[in-house]
Amino acid sequence: MRAKIILCLLVVLSLLFYCQKEKSTEPVPDNGLHPQVDLPWPSLADSPWPIANGNVQRTGRSRFQGPQQGIIEWTYPDEGQYLMENNSSAVIGEDGTIYFTTNRHLHALRPDGSLKWKFTPDRMMGGSPMIGIGDIIYVCAGEAIGSSVYNGCYYALQNDGSIIWEFLTQEGLFGYGDAIGLDGSIYFTGAEGTLYALNKDGTLKFKTKGVGGFISGRSSIAVSPDGLTLYVSGLDSTLNAIDAHTSSINWRFFRGENFNNANHMVDCEGNIYSYAKEQGEYTIISLTAKGELRWEFKHGVLNDFNATCDMHLDKNGNIYFSTNTKFCSLDYDGNLRWSVLFKGQSPTGAILGDVDGIIYFGWDYLLAYNQNGNKKFECNLRFPLVAGAISDNKSLYVCAEPKFYCIK
Repeated sequence: MRAKIILCLLVVLSLLFYCQKEKSTEPVPDNGLHPQVDLPWPSLADSPWPIANGNVQRTGRSRFQGPQQGIIEWTYPDEGQYLMENNSSAVIGEDGTIYFTTNRHLHALRPDGSLKWKFTPDRMMGGSPMIGIGDIIYVCAGEAIGSSVYNGCYYALQNDGSIIWEFLTQEGLFGYGDAIGLDGSIYFTGAEGTLYALNKDGTLKFKTKGVGGFISGRSSIAVSPDGLTLYVSGLDSTLNAIDAHTSSINWRFFRGENFNNANHMVDCEGNIYSYAKEQGEYTIISLTAKGELRWEFKHGVLNDFNATCDMHLDKNGNIYFSTNTKFCSLDYDGNLRWSVLFKGQSPTGAILGDVDGIIYFGWDYLLAYNQNGNKKFECNLRFPLVAGAISDNKSLYVCAEPKFYCIK
């Protein structure tokens, strides 16, 4: 009998504890980590870096280790030869081939730095290539050489450099960061403000200038995690959320002189990050997928800001950006984590990060920092670098005109 009474009391106490736990309103502890996942994108090549910034969300994040030592493994082209007017980020194909453009050529290099082939159209090359499933290369070219008419051409190429299809436009094409949809649609902007969408076979899906036209060149197109929305900079200083299938505008966000230089970035929850400028002062903003302001970062660290270097989002949800003299990090909620002075000139291109959280950026120096702002190495390239690509062999491929480098 006594044992039954004790058992009943234990049951009652357990129920009271459970009910009290269920009613607790204590906040869940926030450890500052907001894990980011790599979103599957089956229309892109299954390669370490198939598109500028690594993915169509433009986070600059790799699933592989990057360089560990900061030494130059090889350069292209050979001694005494030089590249002219590099236009693009490096990208990597399914077979490990490295692709980038200069003003007249699309170069295809083997992983050892030797030339595999060059594609030379009758137009000036216009921007970064991207690699689709099946190792198909998509790249644009600007105006025809010797022509007074600005007419561009968009190409789909086999991985041997032969043309699959081409699409002519009535305006120049200079796309730093074109995009590819989940269904394989190709998105890019023209010099006169047109947003184009092509089907996989190169036929026109739609073209639109929206309300006031869209920016071509330095600013890239970012895509929402579900593939339904494109984020494109407007010529009227707006961020435009555009339906990827119908070209209708879901919303527009205006903030002074914003969205004209560096890329927008999208996290795995659909939040958007971008630079903005209002009354001569830069800010960094985060929007929800509905276009509502999530947070805004204003700080003295931005006093010497120049929005020429794309932001980076690491696997824990931390954000990285640079000013002319400082390398900085924000947490997921837009609070400053740290800022450090760096060596060299104001960075250009993009900030990239590897699977271990090592961050790479620079201008005349390639710099590597860890997530806490401590420098891992520096590599003097002596020339301004353009956005690179992290490979699966602990290498970073980057063009610092007039040479293309492999950094280990």
